[in-house]
Amino acid sequence: PKGVEHLRCARIPGIARVPIGPSLQKIPCDIALSFSAIRLVATRKYQVIHGLEEAGIIAAIIGFVCRKPYVFDMHSHMSEQLADHSSPLFKAIAKPMRWIERLCVKGSSGVVTVSDQLTGFAQESSPTVPAVTIHDSPLDSATAVEQAVSEKIIQEFQLQGKDLIVYTGNFEPYQGVDLLLDGFAKFLQLYPAANSKQAVLLIVGGPADRQDTQRRLLEVRAAELGISAQVVFTGPRPAAEMGSFMVPCTLWT
Repeated sequence: PKGVEHLRCARIPGIARVPIGPSLQKIPCDIALSFSAIRLVATRKYQVIHGLEEAGIIAAIIGFVCRKPYVFDMHSHMSEQLADHSSPLFKAIAKPMRWIERLCVKGSSGVVTVSDQLTGFAQESSPTVPAVTIHDSPLDSATAVEQAVSEKIIQEFQLQGKDLIVYTGNFEPYQGVDLLLDGFAKFLQLYPAANSKQAVLLIVGGPADRQDTQRRLLEVRAAELGISAQVVFTGPRPAAEMGSFMVPCTLWT
């Protein structure tokens, strides 16, 4: 967009991919981001600092030191992500992170979240700080539909005549894909007609590696529930296909 300047911090040697959620790879990246942010704030006359997720903590520290107002942008509960992580190290710092989140909210000039639940957390942490919910909007490409792509998807995953329930996203624990599988299994029990109509849960996204632990756990869960034949994992797909994935769907109600 006009008037927007894109600046990047230094690339960390040996780190080509940073996974979603808490990870050790993020630590050196956040350190590099911190140094870049400090340099920019020290050399430019910014009126406000906007920090997203853990960068909100960076914004809070710089804002406090440089006496600059900052906006804390919460796309998730970082403390809950840490608590749900498989690593004992991350679990151990979940409680301190919750305290840090509250501190960042209290010191901010405003909080932006993506859900009413997070906004409630911000208001509870500091009733005097303005907090607003701005729901994530889909990419422009998600509204683009190509008939040829839709037909290709139907053929590729053998979805002819199926009634689809579609999930798109990652497989991080906070997304609740395991609960989605449980709910789909319950749905099939409550509505036997869904089986005769060949209802399918189409799960779009997740890791590219079919042997990835997250994917394998979900596949095992589907097998335990007895619904493997009606659950399709597509793996990651281009963003441009998302609209076409939605077109052939009949969502059960």
